[in-house]
Amino acid sequence: MPAWARSSAARRSSTCGRPGRDAGGGRGPGTALPRAPGADYPNRPVRVIVAFAPGGNADITARLVSGALSAQTGQQFVVENRPSGGGVVTLAQSPPDGYTIFVGALSTHALNLGLYRDLRVHSLTGLENITVSSLAPLMLATKPVFPARTLIEFRDLLKREPGRHQYGSAGNGSTGHIAAALLLHQLGVEAEHIPYRGSAPALNDLMAGRLDFMVDTVSFLAPHVQQGAVRGIVAGARERTSLLPDLPSAPEAGLPQYEAATWTPWSAPRTRRRRSSVSSASRSRRRCAATTCAPGCTSSAASRCPA
Repeated sequence: MPAWARSSAARRSSTCGRPGRDAGGGRGPGTALPRAPGADYPNRPVRVIVAFAPGGNADITARLVSGALSAQTGQQFVVENRPSGGGVVTLAQSPPDGYTIFVGALSTHALNLGLYRDLRVHSLTGLENITVSSLAPLMLATKPVFPARTLIEFRDLLKREPGRHQYGSAGNGSTGHIAAALLLHQLGVEAEHIPYRGSAPALNDLMAGRLDFMVDTVSFLAPHVQQGAVRGIVAGARERTSLLPDLPSAPEAGLPQYEAATWTPWSAPRTRRRRSSVSSASRSRRRCAATTCAPGCTSSAASRCPA
């Protein structure tokens, strides 16, 4: 865990109030520059870098949690979207002081380790991993006029027309890309992948009929399924989701081995000397997770969060 602000949470009251002041009674005339993180962390705004375009699961979760953190600490947690590797570059250029936080996904923190030989920031050796704020199942959705209405019909159609259909994702190597590729592999069919700079632009083309299907989180796609803008085919989970109770699970649809989900990790640049202390930001995120989570997610710290 990050070493900055190691005693902040212990010095605050049990309620989520504003940061306490130092023993000197506050900031004097000669202290225009922010103090180093410590007992009063955060004493200035915190940048929350999201690795994806606005509108996706990571972005929604980051904004929900950042809003709660701002209310708890009295400092702004400002979300910045930096897709297509921009978030990693920003993180690599930021000091390990606790004022730059990186919000990623399964792709940035796990899948990339097996997909790319050279990583600008390695999630195991270059980051202080703070917490995971949500776990979200994925689902297969098609354009509204797609001929297939079930997973079996989807498989049979793609077998009859190999390579004719296109699917989109948030980018090459993204969670949606790999989850869709896994689904196609298990079904024994092929389709052309079209990478986008985020889930939202891919969804726009899906609703417009320019794409045939995509795989993304249930929480992201559910509102559009409910409105009839896209058609849900199957959830990549062992059980049905409460957001779309009529959507069959993978075992019900005839593919019991398929399971796809993503999580939302929060990380910071790693300090050169690691310590065993738990940062105040980590504790704040755990408190936020107990009261705030993205729709349709499960939280490691919140039994009340819907499944």
